[in-house]
Amino acid sequence: MRRTIVVVSLSLLVLVGCGSSSSDQGGNGSPKQTSVPWASELTNPVDAGPTHDANNGGALAVEQSADPSRRVKLDFVDSTADPKRIVAVWSRLAKSDASIAMLGTYGTTAIVAAPIIQAAKLPVVLDEAGGPGVLTRSKYFYRTTAQQADTYRVLADYLANTNVKKIVQFYDSDVPTTKQMGEETWPAFAKEHGFDLSRYPLTVAATDFSTVIRQAINQHPDVMLLTVGGVQNTNLVAALRNAGYTGLIAGQNSQLLTGADKLPNMGGRILNVTDFTPLLPGKKISDFVTAYRKRFGKDPSAFAAHGYDAATFMQEVMKSAGGGSRADVFAAMQRVAKQGFDGLLGHVSFNGQQAMAPAVIIDWNRGQQSLLSTP
Repeated sequence: MRRTIVVVSLSLLVLVGCGSSSSDQGGNGSPKQTSVPWASELTNPVDAGPTHDANNGGALAVEQSADPSRRVKLDFVDSTADPKRIVAVWSRLAKSDASIAMLGTYGTTAIVAAPIIQAAKLPVVLDEAGGPGVLTRSKYFYRTTAQQADTYRVLADYLANTNVKKIVQFYDSDVPTTKQMGEETWPAFAKEHGFDLSRYPLTVAATDFSTVIRQAINQHPDVMLLTVGGVQNTNLVAALRNAGYTGLIAGQNSQLLTGADKLPNMGGRILNVTDFTPLLPGKKISDFVTAYRKRFGKDPSAFAAHGYDAATFMQEVMKSAGGGSRADVFAAMQRVAKQGFDGLLGHVSFNGQQAMAPAVIIDWNRGQQSLLSTP
């Protein structure tokens, strides 16, 4: 059966060349490429919202670039979440003349694609894909989003400093990133801070939480910790409140607050630890939020900010590249990572292939949001 690769293209004027073929050179010797492929799960059956937000943020970053002498087209490619489809998409990209590509959003996609990318020596920017072991699969992967374990440390320290003792955690056991949160990261935090941690593994497709929620509420925790994916956060928040739980909920996903906004009169606080929120101060943040609202008609999520920084990093790499080959671009990627780049929250540094970024905590209480910390 013949498989069709769906490509959604967005042509954008930018100020930086993006390398595709080595024979197509810009005036300053940097590679000039007509398109940069961005493969992600645009039709993920569970929740494609984060992927679309990341792509929107990346598109905005390209639109706002500053060199009118270069023209770039981002090619948004739907890899879905199906392994066969992922292999088909990345096999095609590996054989193309692209000298750099983008990948999002889930670590499982990166793991499936890694052998193809490694063999093709294709530099790839990850806008998410934070699962354990992803970066070890290919030296050509560079991730511009902080790992969740680093982000969650801010929350763990805050909970410890506010005398939290008993934590009940829900986590998806079939997604590498959230599985790591449930089976490694938070057990380690519990040991470090003396938390009494009870854990409930779920599957990413689960929708009926009634049994585990009753069990969790009966433990009388100080906080319900949600380390699940996308819309599951919304559903769990609603289920907890509808079951009568009015205590503290915490996690790391913008969908936490989507769920909260549907229940403004049911009481209870929600803490959302994140590396981006429109509440953050600073002109660069406010300009981004204003531009994103104008372009897409809504506030940017953290995923949108991640996509913006990923595309910014990609463009800095292409400006630094001395030629159009993949080897030239990979050398430039290493240079830019070593120097760091200016992202939405300031200067982004790298530890090897992994970007390091600060985190903040949003305190939601009856529809009102405030910052408990700043970067």
